[in-house]
Amino acid sequence: MRVVIVAVMAVCLVLGSARCLFAQDGKGGHGKGKISEEILKKFDKDGDGKLNDEEKAAAKAAMEAKKAEREKKMLAEFDKDGDGKLSDEEKAARDKKMEENKKKMLEKFDTDKDGKLSDEEKTEMKKWMKEHRGEKK
Repeated sequence: MRVVIVAVMAVCLVLGSARCLFAQDGKGGHGKGKISEEILKKFDKDGDGKLNDEEKAAAKAAMEAKKAEREKKMLAEFDKDGDGKLSDEEKAARDKKMEENKKKMLEKFDTDKDGKLSDEEKTEMKKWMKEHRGEKK
């Protein structure tokens, strides 16, 4: 179960990271926020605090590889007929499980119980995910 929760949250983190990564001037999402320190640390090879075209290409390739791995795991879990794609029923089962996991994460990290994660709560969730990444069921 933890693997699924971590996988779902990793998708969210990667999508958020990708948004920051490909914005101009090192700012994410149409000028909102900056590239995460983690991405810079991993891909900023020349140490200038921003990603050049080569560094962006490397980061994009890494994210695409992670996405392919997640898709492979998702198919392994939800592709019950083994045809290599998700039918409407299989997608519904996936979506149901993702929604359940989202609710569990909200219950775990929504400390002020307002039904959404504040920036501080998201930070705690990311910290927890990083600590538990790769942990088996």
